[in-house]
Formats: sequence, C-alpha cells, structure tokens
Amino acid sequence: MVDRSVSNDGKLHLNEDADDFILHYLKDIPAGYKCNMTLSIADYEGYDNKAVINAFREAMEMSRIRFRKENKKKILSVILLIIAGLLFIVLSKTVLSSVFANPTMNSIFVEVLDIVGWVFIWEAVTILFLNPSEILKNGSLIVFKLKSFKVK
Repeated sequence: MVDRSVSNDGKLHLNEDADDFILHYLKDIPAGYKCNMTLSIADYEGYDNKAVINAFREAMEMSRIRFRKENKKKILSVILLIIAGLLFIVLSKTVLSSVFANPTMNSIFVEVLDIVGWVFIWEAVTILFLNPSEILKNGSLIVFKLKSFKVK
C-alpha cells in the first residue's frame, strides 16, 4: 500500500498498486451507487490514519495533474494533425495540382494528397473524441463512486 522508494523522504505516498486495488473494488459497484470504503491496515509503519487519507487525496490530485498533462499533449497532437491534414488538402488543390505533365498522373497525385490530408484529420478526430483517457476514466470512477474513504 505504501510506496517504499528511497526518494519519498519519509513522507507517506500510496503505491500505484493501491490505486489499482481501490479501482478493482469500485468497478464492481453498479452505476448510480456510491460506497463508503474503509481499509483496515494492521501496520501503518509509523503513520497515522490521517496521513494515509492525505496520501490518498494527494494520489488523486496527482492523477488529476497527470490527466491535465496528458490532455495538453493530446490537444497539441490534434492541432498538429489538423494543420498537417489541411495543409495536404490545400496543397493538393492548389500548388501541387499540376506537378506532372500527364493529366492522369496529376489526378492520381492530387487524389493521394487529398486522401492523406483527410486521414490526418480523421486521426485527429479519433484521438480527440474516440480514445478515452484511462487516467480520466479511473479518476472519474473514484470520484463518482466513492462516497468516503476511511482507514482503521
């Protein structure tokens, strides 16, 4: 439950397995219900109950920070993909529409660039709307299904 890494400076940090442990039980709760979770820990390793609860709250805050970072990266990649897609589409319709002397080759080249542009835009839509964030899903699950968290 407690992170035993050397870098924790004696401060209590929950192990990542603790999040998985809590999520494992919360996933079984039907939608619309909330639960009170009480953990009975035999040995706190010198920490009191409040320190464990504070560590849980800090772990939740860290997961929100990770979500914000992940979300910023996602938005940046979506913007870059849309710009690249629009650039390919515009270039295929204007500057690169007459690269080859053969009209058939030109038509094929323009069509390929057009398809590449739309694939970039579709990938941006997929990243933005169709790929859910695991961090957000897990954090939301804990927030919506956990009424209280206590340690004995």
